[in-house]
Amino acid sequence: DDYLSPFLPKTHLLKPNLNTLIGISAVLLFYVIILKKEVNNQSMQIAALNEKFAAFENKCFYLKDEKPFLAGLEDKHILHAVHNPPTQGIIEVGSNRALNRVDAFAQLIILKEPKLQLTLPAANILSPGLTFKFFGAFTRAATQDGRCLIKATEDGEKSIKLGNNHEKGSISINSGEYVELIPDIKNNYWYAANRNAALGLTPDFEGELVENGGWLRLPSGMIQWGTMNSTQAGMLPIQFPRPFTSKDHISMHGTHLGVGPGYVTEYMDNSQTETGVKLRAFGSGGGGERGWTTRWMAIGS
Repeated sequence: DDYLSPFLPKTHLLKPNLNTLIGISAVLLFYVIILKKEVNNQSMQIAALNEKFAAFENKCFYLKDEKPFLAGLEDKHILHAVHNPPTQGIIEVGSNRALNRVDAFAQLIILKEPKLQLTLPAANILSPGLTFKFFGAFTRAATQDGRCLIKATEDGEKSIKLGNNHEKGSISINSGEYVELIPDIKNNYWYAANRNAALGLTPDFEGELVENGGWLRLPSGMIQWGTMNSTQAGMLPIQFPRPFTSKDHISMHGTHLGVGPGYVTEYMDNSQTETGVKLRAFGSGGGGERGWTTRWMAIGS
């Protein structure tokens, strides 16, 4: 033993070193576990946020109550979305519904059907720079009031400002009309701007010239007119260019364009309808003939 002792390891010297290494390894393992857990937590949070953004097809918007706390992530995802809001292109709406802040990213909201009713969200939930832009692109019958209704709130609160101290709880948009609604985020109001729509402030006027006549729709009814030649015995079977909504309030006027005295009156045979009426032209002798040119005008609802 004495001979080999110089060549044997000094175990009493190695023991403290092994204990130290074991302690250091344990501490390192502990920190590795903690670090891995923290990394996993952050990865899960990032994945959850990315999932939210992906759900809107990368059309991000600022959610104050879901602001991420991870350093750098706010700049990467949120601020970019606020300052560079992506658009949804054109949205076509064909049924009644409530609009939300995602719809405000649309370049234009097309109203495809008459008499739609859409409800705006509260103005104060939108981000600066977002607006709602509406265009009426629906087809309606001539006698149909097809205007779509845009409501500020369900309870009818007057929160849409139209200028000249005029405020309304809803506005109407007819086919071919456009309006942009800009939110006042601070005061929770909407401003109707960049518009060619009457918005229900003034009634709509609409008309058309047709062959041998025409029509004009007024706020409270319609005027129609035309020219035709009489048939046998001075009869004038008039067909209106556009039907009236009721036959009960139609008033007719006719003018004979021939030479000499004459008059035009309605032919009383209960044939008056919303789409037409019979007139008859008479000459000075009390009779009528074929081919007399007559101008007529009808006023009704």
